[in-house]
Amino acid sequence: MLMIGLLAAVGHASPSALCDKASRQGWRITPEGALFPPWYLKPSIQLDTAAIDGMERFLAALTARNINLVVVLIPPPPLATEGAAAVFEQDALWTLSDMEASYYAMERWLESNGAVVVPVLGHARNMPLDQPFFFARDHHWTADGSRATARAVADVLRADARFGSVPHRTFATRKVQDLTLEAGGSAAQIVQKRCDLSFPDIQIPIFHTRPTSPLQLGLLDEAPPDPVVLLGSSYSLTKFNFSGFVQEFSELPVLNVAVSGGRVMGAPLTYFSSDDYAAAPPTWVVWEMATAVEALPNNGATPVMGAMDTYRELVPAVHGRCASPVLQGTAPLKPGVNHLFTAPSNGPMAGGHYLALDPSDATPGPLNVVTRFADGTIDRFKLGRYARVETLGAHFLELPVHQTAAIETVQVEATDAASGTLAYQLCAY
Repeated sequence: MLMIGLLAAVGHASPSALCDKASRQGWRITPEGALFPPWYLKPSIQLDTAAIDGMERFLAALTARNINLVVVLIPPPPLATEGAAAVFEQDALWTLSDMEASYYAMERWLESNGAVVVPVLGHARNMPLDQPFFFARDHHWTADGSRATARAVADVLRADARFGSVPHRTFATRKVQDLTLEAGGSAAQIVQKRCDLSFPDIQIPIFHTRPTSPLQLGLLDEAPPDPVVLLGSSYSLTKFNFSGFVQEFSELPVLNVAVSGGRVMGAPLTYFSSDDYAAAPPTWVVWEMATAVEALPNNGATPVMGAMDTYRELVPAVHGRCASPVLQGTAPLKPGVNHLFTAPSNGPMAGGHYLALDPSDATPGPLNVVTRFADGTIDRFKLGRYARVETLGAHFLELPVHQTAAIETVQVEATDAASGTLAYQLCAY
């Protein structure tokens, strides 16, 4: 069985049954001890209308910036765990075949929109028995799963026509320590609180990757930007060394932007609004898309794939500040209502335009952007709302795409943390 190797290594048996309370809440466990939380039932990997429209525009923006997108489509753990079907299919709303079909449909859809998709499900199902891809009692991948996926990503990067035109560097990976994973992971820790059960701790290896060759400097001895940017969730944290393995196998420097608890969209929103991106767009974006994290409960205000508001910030951020703005200027930023600009009487309509906002104070707090239109309607949008998404550069906001009325005024409502000035651009796509 795929999970037996990790469980047997610690010499303890895990419970094979759950208490009634956990079962009623939707928790499931296989006879081998693989534990599945109820939110595994939710990520069907199907995009709704808002997500399809937003994702299509996001992928088109990457293409327009000449950025190659490599998607690491990580399946929900039940798809790669033997015995999952038997415990899940007692629930009428879930079948293994439906989940599998939606995974492959998502893979095809991404590829049809210009992404290269790493076939993670196949790798997960073909792991050796003593090297499970996922933890049995945690939704994350193991170091073996991370390493196997990194090899597949490196194969994609090496096959790209631009591979030979970017700086290379060799890397080596070594184990640095063992880490105790209490009860074998977060799922078991939750169940222990609900049931009179005890799950054994496990030891997991921690790896670290370091360069073994000098950095290739530019003509003016400047350090070149990393050609690969990894956008990820907690799967890309340092303890899983995914970015390190990618560097080792591809021989390409990688900038790791992992946003733990940020779901699938947290890292893209963080990176594309950053000064790092504005200064030097990468050759490749590797997007670690762990589909299960979209359904994580109770992890604060985070962007989701199915929300149009996510793309109102993300799409213009990819396009970035514009060279020829329709309007631009600077306004004071203080607590309360700040008037940004009044558009000319024959000013542009909202659709097809976006705002780029640069506060002189790097931490102004949340900002409400209030836009009034000639037809009397108002759009109010809250920037900086996400607890796990940092704004490391400008704020970007797309004006309503279907609004045909002209823009009249734009104001910004700020909290007591605001100070300094706010430089703005009104840009056209």
